[in-house]
Amino acid sequence: MAAEPEIIAAIIAASSQWIWETIGKTATENIQDHMKAGWDRVNWPSAENSYKRSLAEQHTTVRILGKSVPVSLEDIYTDVLILGDLSSRRTHGIEYLRRKTQDRFELGQNNLPRENGVRMVQESQNLFILGKPGAGKTTFLKHITLQALNGNLSRTPIFVSMKEWADSGDVPLMPFIIKQFEVCNFPNAETFIDLLLESGKAIVLFDGLDEVNQEGNKRNRLMSEVDTFLRKYSKCQILITCRIAATDKHFTGFRDVEIADFSREQVHKFVEKWFSENPIKRAAFIDELYRDDNQSLRELCSVPLLLSMLCVAFEDSMQFPKRRAELYQDALDALLRRWDASRNILRDEVYRNLSINRKLQLFSRIAAPAFESGEYYFQQDHLERSIQQYLSMLPDSPDAQDIDGFAVLKAIEMQHALFVERAKRVYSFSHLTFQEYFTAKYIIENQQDRTFTRLMRDAIFQPRWREVTILVASLLYNADDFCTRLKTASNVPVATNTPAHDLLRVANVNSLASVTKGISLIELRLLYLTMNLLVLQIDAQSRLRALANAVDGSLVIVMDCLFPVYSFPSEPDPTLWETCVDFIKTRYGAMPALDFALTFTSLAVRSIQQKPEKLRKAKRDFLKELHATLISLTRDASQPDIAEQVRRLTLPSESSRPATWNKYCSSLLQILHNKRSFVNTVDMSNSQLEELKRYLYMQELMIQCLNVATVSNRSQLQADLLQYK
Repeated sequence: MAAEPEIIAAIIAASSQWIWETIGKTATENIQDHMKAGWDRVNWPSAENSYKRSLAEQHTTVRILGKSVPVSLEDIYTDVLILGDLSSRRTHGIEYLRRKTQDRFELGQNNLPRENGVRMVQESQNLFILGKPGAGKTTFLKHITLQALNGNLSRTPIFVSMKEWADSGDVPLMPFIIKQFEVCNFPNAETFIDLLLESGKAIVLFDGLDEVNQEGNKRNRLMSEVDTFLRKYSKCQILITCRIAATDKHFTGFRDVEIADFSREQVHKFVEKWFSENPIKRAAFIDELYRDDNQSLRELCSVPLLLSMLCVAFEDSMQFPKRRAELYQDALDALLRRWDASRNILRDEVYRNLSINRKLQLFSRIAAPAFESGEYYFQQDHLERSIQQYLSMLPDSPDAQDIDGFAVLKAIEMQHALFVERAKRVYSFSHLTFQEYFTAKYIIENQQDRTFTRLMRDAIFQPRWREVTILVASLLYNADDFCTRLKTASNVPVATNTPAHDLLRVANVNSLASVTKGISLIELRLLYLTMNLLVLQIDAQSRLRALANAVDGSLVIVMDCLFPVYSFPSEPDPTLWETCVDFIKTRYGAMPALDFALTFTSLAVRSIQQKPEKLRKAKRDFLKELHATLISLTRDASQPDIAEQVRRLTLPSESSRPATWNKYCSSLLQILHNKRSFVNTVDMSNSQLEELKRYLYMQELMIQCLNVATVSNRSQLQADLLQYK
């Protein structure tokens, strides 16, 4: 990343005599005679450099939560996209939003048009820029300031931090702005600035209207001064940033816009910049982020603040914590407390006496009942009543009708962005991940509640409850009972499924015959179950792959070798085949490697048998290698009888009749069925197949829970996986 002094030097060198050419000549020509001598002595290039240096020093870096030192803004800046209209002004009802929300990553914003933020500024529009906490409002204004300093905008930037102005006492706006120009060392700066503003050669950036408290009428006073400023200097371009829901103010002549959540492309660009000096980490971050079990983490990436937290968390260990609850707790802590505290901002609190724990409890009481009923959107009046009801139950609280639920809702939206107005009077949690987290907390704190009972009875079988279930396991102080009950429930889908019982039994028998010290039985059971299902042409690939990811990522390599040949590829992959044989032989021994080779070869032959037009010389040559490998593996596995049977087989030629291929394939399968105890035939109905898939889903869920839970009987629970007991 570029060093800060180098950036500042580049900015200063970007354009010369910039202030002088925009206003200096006019100022000198129009000042009174008795002041003219002072102006004539101004070294304009030096004054310009002083001003540019001062602004650059303030805005070339940004603070990142979790980083001890500021980072270069331009090294992480990602183009800001602006929504063409405010989400809260859409008049769509809940039903419309339910239909349109297909992707949790872009909950609520996936159908709104977006425009490039810098381009909108270049069009000289006055913008009232709204955004959620951590959406990048200040970063955007800093970037615009640097663009102007670099000469990419035709106006002189004047940056006004609304909080700093408010904290300066009762200093009016113009004296506050004048202080920024004192570094230029020219006399009578007020006259100069007044001419600069009247000429319209300035772009004035008011940052953080929401950071000015309402107490003492302070915000209204400052807004009144801004209004007067806007009327007096109407030729200037003005940008004002504010959090959504912080004010109902509308500025005349301004376009109200909203900073859009990050898209996937923006996330990738941000990550690319963050790890620009370490491409290995960058690739690892993206790979980890897009693992199937990290969907909820991807959702947090839509907010720059939370995405940067994920980058910080990933930097040292090159992986995310297994307990996702740790990341969610950090994210909530940032939104509820640390983000404002890191910038010394004290918010107005209409629910000032509510502790962090009470706030979390409030959110949990709203999240859980809605999640249980499958609801992710809330009518505003429903939220207001829920807030009133909860607050009225606290000690020394007024009756519900005396509590301003609307004011509290707006405070939560503005200060923490946990609730977001998706359309007029329609809200949701800003991230489904947060609703899931609060639902899990509610279940733990109310284990006698019907929601917990339902979770253990039937909700665990529903994929939408998956994240909640894992969070419950990770948040429990002792998860012994929970995981034991989960293990019992995991057998329910195949309770009366005899074909599934046979497959699981045979996989276990083969695994026990092959297991060596230090090898997990679950790995071998999964390997044998996968091979037997493919040989029987039972398609459960997606569930098997998910289970392999949870058990051991290395097993996915085996899946990648078996699944394509099962699906009739045009050409085999000899390199992958050799890798898998070596991996299985090294990790599990010669006998599982032989079983894998027999399975793979029979699948390859079947693919040729069913698609003879795809047979090519390269494929037949590959089959000859497979045949030779089978014989070699029989020696390693001390299986002379199998070796003899393989030697007797004659590999068909390209011109062989289908019957010859059938005989060869049948002979290979006969070895698997008779010599290696694979299930020979199975009569599995569609409903039984779906039961088996649900069972595999529950086994994978069980593994995910054990990976994050605090349990004393872990080894026994793991030993029972992929067994019907």
